[in-house]
Amino acid sequence: MVAPQVGDAFGQERILSQSCRLLTESGCTVSVIADRQVGQSPAGADVRLIPGLSSFHNLSSPVVVRRAVRAFRKALEEFGPDVVHWHDCFDPRFVEAAAPLPSVLTAHTVAPSCPSSARLIPGASHCEKKSGWKCLASNREYGCLSFLKSDLHRAHAVLNYLQRRRALETQLKYVLSISDYVTQTLVRDGWPERMLVSVPNPVMVPPASPIDVPKPLFVFAARLTPLKGLRDLLHALRLLRHRPWSLWVCGEGHERENLEQLCHTLELDTRVRFLGRTSPERTARILASATALVAPNQGPETFGLSVAEACAYGVPVVAYDVPALNELIRDGKTGQTVRLGDRAAMARALSRVLDHPEQASEMARAAQKQVQEKHSAEAHLRALLKVYSLAVGDRVTVPALGAPEEALSAP
Repeated sequence: MVAPQVGDAFGQERILSQSCRLLTESGCTVSVIADRQVGQSPAGADVRLIPGLSSFHNLSSPVVVRRAVRAFRKALEEFGPDVVHWHDCFDPRFVEAAAPLPSVLTAHTVAPSCPSSARLIPGASHCEKKSGWKCLASNREYGCLSFLKSDLHRAHAVLNYLQRRRALETQLKYVLSISDYVTQTLVRDGWPERMLVSVPNPVMVPPASPIDVPKPLFVFAARLTPLKGLRDLLHALRLLRHRPWSLWVCGEGHERENLEQLCHTLELDTRVRFLGRTSPERTARILASATALVAPNQGPETFGLSVAEACAYGVPVVAYDVPALNELIRDGKTGQTVRLGDRAAMARALSRVLDHPEQASEMARAAQKQVQEKHSAEAHLRALLKVYSLAVGDRVTVPALGAPEEALSAP
């Protein structure tokens, strides 16, 4: 496994750790090469850190890059892998250094099809245009690369993206897609369909006994960035100020100070509690005790782990209708989705949760069943081992799925 981060801090890292655990329990030997570690190492995996691994680009110091590439090659030689599993798009010199080993990539984000790694049109919805140099013209219309300082920086970002993509298309055997949205986006952007394989993320929630919380309780569990949409949720809840409710915010980010000020402006100070970054265990207990999870994302997600985990606990979900959250939450069947940016509709959806708890619980149970069937540990492991088997061909024999059932189900 090659990843930017290893640990349990965020969704991508937690999924990586779960994959490592399941592979180890099935008889595979797993090693991880990463830039940095945040939290606990994946159980059973040998971890090697190469600082800067995920941040190198074509303007990085050649001396520093060569040193890191040597360290990367040395780690591969010591680990002796049969397959290299990338969990992000790295500088092409590292991708080429892994040849001729079979390589696969999990598309956790839209980075394989977008220089900004977002596929987001600010103030609109998700971008469906083909990426490349035309992204510079699209930026003038939509500002999708406006987070970069100048046109020169934007041109460099597009060039770096194209170089990484060429290296990946040359070296990869398969790209693992974690949602229909990711598959459709990659196909639309020109990735060969023969390379794309659906591998569902595992949703493995720990046992979580309810805790004492105010009722009714809405929960927001995400980073505090504009993309996650907490600002919209606060405005929607302002419309429900005449009703009893509390909101707990599980997450940290650079927007926190502004959002706390917005709470004060909207006179919601006493009803909104910012908990900061919470551990997976504490988040699970809060989530299991919630009246509903709210996901007001302002643009597409490639999966939506917090939504999937709420579904796994049988907790109702209200979300904006954006990919791929709308694959987990089908309006009126497994939860409620409302039109992106419609704060009044969000407020009405939350009111329905309060007014019709039995109906909300029924949809939540349908969502729980869907997640248990499609995103079980066993489904993830079977799909992963199949990809590895196809990637290595006749070179080695990939262990068959023979782990005991209790090792393949959520703890």
